[in-house]
Amino acid sequence: PANTSEIVIRNSNITNYTLIYVTPTSSTANNVLYVKAKGDGYFSVGFNYPLGFEVSFDWWFIQIQP
Repeated sequence: PANTSEIVIRNSNITNYTLIYVTPTSSTANNVLYVKAKGDGYFSVGFNYPLGFEVSFDWWFIQIQP
């Protein structure tokens, strides 16, 4: 959403060993969208600072074994 720097996505399949890939599907005005944190059942995606417009993105994950 506009004027936020990150969102949390909850998914019970996510762990610390999950690889998460994000791809913006709208303009980011050359700001980098990245996975800011992840843990059991969630991950957060965002920017270093809030943007004044909405950004959409796709995401997918791959489970790896520890």
